[in-house]
This record gives sequence, C-alpha cells and structure tokens, in this order.
Amino acid sequence: MATTTADAGGARIVWQVAKTGSSFETMTKDSRDERCAAAIERLPVLCEPANQRVLAALAYFERAIRLLAAGHGPTEFAGEAIVNLSKALEVLFPGSKSRDAAKAGLRQLGYEEPLIANTFIRVMLLRAKLDAAHVRLACQASFCVSV
Repeated sequence: MATTTADAGGARIVWQVAKTGSSFETMTKDSRDERCAAAIERLPVLCEPANQRVLAALAYFERAIRLLAAGHGPTEFAGEAIVNLSKALEVLFPGSKSRDAAKAGLRQLGYEEPLIANTFIRVMLLRAKLDAAHVRLACQASFCVSV
C-alpha cells in the first residue's frame, strides 16, 4: 500500500492506494519536446514496407490502450481492448495457426512459457470467444507522417 499526505489550508489530506501497477514520469517542457521530436523522426521508419506488421501492431495496441483509458472502469471496453491486443499479436506473428505462431515468435524473443501461456495466449483465447474480426495490414494514416 502506498500512502501520501498533504496539508491544504486547515485540512489534512491522506491518499492511500493499494495494489497499483501504474507509474508515472515527471518531465520538463524541454525534455517533453525533445522526446516528441525524436518520436516524430522515427515515424517514417515505421511506414516502410518492411515494418508494415510492426506499424499495424502498434495501431492495434494503441487502440486497446485508449479503450481501456476511456472507459469508466477497467471493464467498460475490456472486450474491444482484448480484440485489439489479440490482433496486435496476430499481425506480429503471422501463421495459419495464430496461437502457435504467437507462441513460437514470443519464445524466439525470449519470453518464458508461463508468461506466454498465462498472458499472451489467454488474450488470444478470449478474443476467439468475443469476436471474429480479422487483422488489417494497410498503413494506419495516423502513424504515417512524412517529415
């Protein structure tokens, strides 16, 4: 449990958080601007044909994160977020048997079996029960910026 306190006028404020996995980073205006400029410089690399799958996976992942952040609680858009997370895995690790392809690709990247089975493959299994949407490799216009 994390606890912090503050005094505001004559009142004492106590804030407690249990089991939080969130983190944040403090930055200055200058460091923020530098990071944004560096990110924009990398965008054309993502739009190259060789990186088409990475770009599509990023678009699906970004959509999932935005859905989770926009909901009133973690479950409002959980189904749609799971669909998009699964699509990110499918587009990164293509194959006729998508779960087997994802397992093999994640192993090759150094992920351990328990994490693969209990996190990544579970997302894909949940998606199979929720939706029948297919991945799309077309360049996502919001990510393709010419600099």
